[in-house]
Amino acid sequence: MQTKSISFTNGFSKLDLEISIHKIKKCINNVLIDTGFTNQFFGLKLPLEYAKFAQTLYTGQISLADASIKVIQYTNVIISKLLGCSLSTKLLVWTLFMEGIPIIGTTVLQKGKVCFDGPNSITSIEFEL
Repeated sequence: MQTKSISFTNGFSKLDLEISIHKIKKCINNVLIDTGFTNQFFGLKLPLEYAKFAQTLYTGQISLADASIKVIQYTNVIISKLLGCSLSTKLLVWTLFMEGIPIIGTTVLQKGKVCFDGPNSITSIEFEL
């Protein structure tokens, strides 16, 4: 396993991903690491503009933190690079499309090792790279 470190910016950790949405490669920058995004099914949230690249979209509902219900569209994407490094095993991730910034959650993060070092403002991420 290889470890990559990123600095906190204003208290937030963000990373860059390379993904494939049904064979269309996209680089997604400034993806927020959100340990509160704990949905057991979805591991990634992308802005609505990325839904147009999906050949197949499913529709469903999710409960938000405020207990409201939101209708969403979703599909599978493949994460092939993390922080500019190719993953030895590409990650197939159910991804939902919603307004707002891109977010990576615990469904993906638990496949590796993540360490938040608050005093030094550094997040270390260890995946099979």
